[in-house]
Amino acid sequence: MKLREPFTYFVDRSLGRGLVDTLVRLNPTRGNLRAQLEELIAEYNDGARNTEQFFKDLLAFMKNKVEPEEQRSSAEALSQEELALHELLLPPDLKLDAKEHEAVKQLARELPKKLAPKLVIDWRKSQRARAAVKVTIKRVLEALPRGTYSDEVYAKLVEAVYEHVDESTWGEGRSKYSDPAG
Repeated sequence: MKLREPFTYFVDRSLGRGLVDTLVRLNPTRGNLRAQLEELIAEYNDGARNTEQFFKDLLAFMKNKVEPEEQRSSAEALSQEELALHELLLPPDLKLDAKEHEAVKQLARELPKKLAPKLVIDWRKSQRARAAVKVTIKRVLEALPRGTYSDEVYAKLVEAVYEHVDESTWGEGRSKYSDPAG
């Protein structure tokens, strides 16, 4: 959404949109950040907030929502790629104990390493390479806590992770995590 003048450049480039877009690009489960920022902008554009209130709300949004999200990778001791996988493996309605949560985190660390040899250049063009990627995902995710993850949830997660890998990686070690232009 376009922000009414004179703040378009300031908000788009300096305060938020670029950072939020980067966070969402690296981890699609963060899409709610973009929606919240767009809502703030829409309310300002509609006149529901004056300029002073808009900037207070925008700064609070950046401090309370964006900064903590930006630091979560370090806090969880996961790379951005691993954090995205970790989030995909944690459906919102699923309750895990500490041991199960740590097991899921370990799978998120392990999966990129196991997939790396399968993600050759143009891996999407070869049915054999695509199948090898999917089989690897299935094998790694078989270690999900079975008492907590039903067969239906497991199947959905395999598909979600495969889609994420398909959208995120280009092969030969290149991905949106390794390529700044991603």
